[in-house]
Amino acid sequence: MFDNDILIENVRMLMSNNKTTQNELSYALGMSQPNFNRALNQADGKRFTIEQIFGIASYYGVSIDWLMGNTDSSSLSDKAICDFLSRVVISKKAKIWKFEMDEAVVDPICYGGTGEEKIKTIPYTTIYFPKYLHLSDYIDENDYYAEAANLGNNVENCHVNTFIEKFARLYNLYRQGDMDEEDFQTLLQKHLDSMSD
Repeated sequence: MFDNDILIENVRMLMSNNKTTQNELSYALGMSQPNFNRALNQADGKRFTIEQIFGIASYYGVSIDWLMGNTDSSSLSDKAICDFLSRVVISKKAKIWKFEMDEAVVDPICYGGTGEEKIKTIPYTTIYFPKYLHLSDYIDENDYYAEAANLGNNVENCHVNTFIEKFARLYNLYRQGDMDEEDFQTLLQKHLDSMSD
């Protein structure tokens, strides 16, 4: 048995985050808007069918497992991750950067290699949250440009970067076995709760 409240909460969150109207989603699911509204508000005992739940998951690129409340991060689809990252970059909250990193790569025997590990320089594209605004990005947006010119340009992502730094320390302790999962989840939630929406 599943918790229908979690399903409804996740559907509402997806609709809000993606600015999807009831009309748009109900049309995509082949439902009338009034029936969709009743299922969303659990009116008259109405619930989404398994086919409709599958349709919602497909529409947003998330797994049914996640939609139903399984918060295991491995259930995030590649599409959902890429959609989120692209929206963050488009919103100008994040930037794209290219860098190289030395990695240990096994030369596979099945492709005529030696089966040995070799250090290779691998190019990566990453997304980061700059600590400073780039004024050239906001030249056409007078409010941002004027504010940065008058007050400085170092306030854009301080809360996000502080969280990432705290998360990285916690996660490393957890991965190394110096913190159990319950403590890790508790501290992570504490840091998330301290952030404003």
